[in-house]
Order: sequence, then structure tokens, then C-alpha cells
Amino acid sequence: MPEYQFSKHYMVPEARSLLPKIRDWIDNLLKVRVEWRQLDRTIALMFQKSTDLGGEAVNRRIWVIAAHLELIEKFRSRQILIKDLERKLVDFPHLREGEEVFLCWEEGDSDINYWHSLNEGYAGRKPL
Repeated sequence: MPEYQFSKHYMVPEARSLLPKIRDWIDNLLKVRVEWRQLDRTIALMFQKSTDLGGEAVNRRIWVIAAHLELIEKFRSRQILIKDLERKLVDFPHLREGEEVFLCWEEGDSDINYWHSLNEGYAGRKPL
């Protein structure tokens, strides 16, 4: 039996069924990331002004970091790779004729219609 890099391999229907969740998780990650950046700027200004760094901004930042980690874990625990968060590009480990490859999806694709080898990346996408 070949040795694979991933322990989870998605069949196409299984990966497709996760797309609504993937879209939600990525949208939430992007929102959390925006808030994290805003809070970092707020806290940096507070620091420059020698303002007390406790309080709501710091507490909110901790909550945002925890939310970010929770969302990232949804992908990590399923071995789904976020290749480009801004483009909403993700890869699902998949076995194709015994070879470990990725099913590839990005926002704008109507469905999971492409795959590529582990080495090729997005540029090597091929139709299913």
C-alpha cells in the first residue's frame, strides 16, 4: 500500500457537499481578519498614546483570535487546505487512480470541476 501525505481523501461528492460550509467558513475568516486588523490598529494607537491597554479592545482582540483559530481548525481537522484566502481557493486531498492529488475549488467556480497534482498547484488544474 502506498504511503500518502494525507490520511483523509475526499470523494468528489463529499467535497462538493462541503462547499456551502467552506463558503461560510471563509467568509467568516475574512470578517474576523478585518476586525483583527482594525483592533490591532486601535491597540497600536492606544499604546502610542500610553493609554491603558486593558479593556474592551484587548478583550475583543482575544475573542477575535479565538474565533480565527476555531475557523482555521475547521479546515485543518478535515485536512482541507486554504491555498489563497482572498481568492477563496481551497484544495481537498483526493485519490485519482491511486495517486494522491487535490480537488481544487475557488470562489467563482460553479462546482468542484478541477484537480491538480500535489506538486503542480493551481497552474496545473485539469478538468475532472
